[in-house]
Amino acid sequence: MAEQNLEELFERILAAMRELSTQVDVGSYRNLTSSMMTDVVPLALRLRCDPARRLDPQTKRFLDESSQMITQLIGHIKYYITLVEDWFYGEWTHEEWVTACRDRSAIAFLFELYQHTDLQIFFPDLKDRTEIIDQLLRQKVDQGVNTPYHKIPAGTPNSHWWWWYPQDAPPHGKPCE
Repeated sequence: MAEQNLEELFERILAAMRELSTQVDVGSYRNLTSSMMTDVVPLALRLRCDPARRLDPQTKRFLDESSQMITQLIGHIKYYITLVEDWFYGEWTHEEWVTACRDRSAIAFLFELYQHTDLQIFFPDLKDRTEIIDQLLRQKVDQGVNTPYHKIPAGTPNSHWWWWYPQDAPPHGKPCE
């Protein structure tokens, strides 16, 4: 995964959140929601690989500002999860598997980033929805689709088991570079 500037990620995510928070029609904003969720992955990986960045004033400001908007986006987040679930029902290649793993990681990282915010009241419902995705991931692997190790992003935690399945994830995930 190419190195991405944290400040650019902060700004893109916040811009998407601002626009999405004014929109009721979740379907019309599918691409914007997907882009926002896709940006969550490199952001979370960077913060995992450099934990001191969480203490940085820019990171704190981003988390504070985005935390204030995140609950307004619950409809968009649910819609995103539904979209991820829906495309499991077609034929896949290995590239689609990598995308599915990235999308599932985006959801998991969203939970991680906002675990101590008002979004946590929605976690039980969102986690029920992700359990369906987890079942679908296991079924796809049983059909012979999985991720080559070199496609797993550096810093991916072992709790993101879907990147390694059907093998067990290494005890500490994939090391940061």
